Amino acid sequence: MNNKIADANSALKEISAQYPQLTPQLKKAADYVLEQPVNVALLSIRKSAEAAGVTPSTLTRLAKSVGFDRYDSFRQLFQTAVNTRQPASYFSDRAQYLQDMASNNPENKVFFEFADSAFNNLEQLFQEDTRNKLQQAAPLVINARKVFALGFRDTFTCAYHFTYVGSIAFPHIQLIRGYQGTLLSELGKSARMM
Repeated sequence: MNNKIADANSALKEISAQYPQLTPQLKKAADYVLEQPVNVALLSIRKSAEAAGVTPSTLTRLAKSVGFDRYDSFRQLFQTAVNTRQPASYFSDRAQYLQDMASNNPENKVFFEFADSAFNNLEQLFQEDTRNKLQQAAPLVINARKVFALGFRDTFTCAYHFTYVGSIAFPHIQLIRGYQGTLLSELGKSARMM
């Protein structure tokens, strides 16, 4: 392993520095790693290669080009970053970049504010406290006879998405819409069906 690359951020900086000299296929692999560092940590080399549109050997060549003997060593840096909350600094760097871009392009300010908000949300997702809460909540959701998802105003989209995705594997998850004062009626009807 390359001794000067000790963490995922250093690996990303090294890939960025080498980017102009990379072959077209290595550039595709580099684009994927630079844009999806969390996926590098979470997905197998085959899945990452498929997502990047390259072969697994291309990802291995990219890892070797930045000083790693094997792709697994390269990937381990990203896994460590995910486990030690380093993605927060990565997302913070990306958010800072977006803020700089917004100040240089006032006509795109709304877009960049939205992107900044998305990065802040992702940063919070990878905090240890959030992970602990999710690990505590998961068995409760899985083992419950019925799970009701309820969201008002801004949180309705979250409740809807949770229900949609969750009900694929767990049909006992149900969305409560609560339209125009029907919340109690809907809850009562759902409780009788249990």
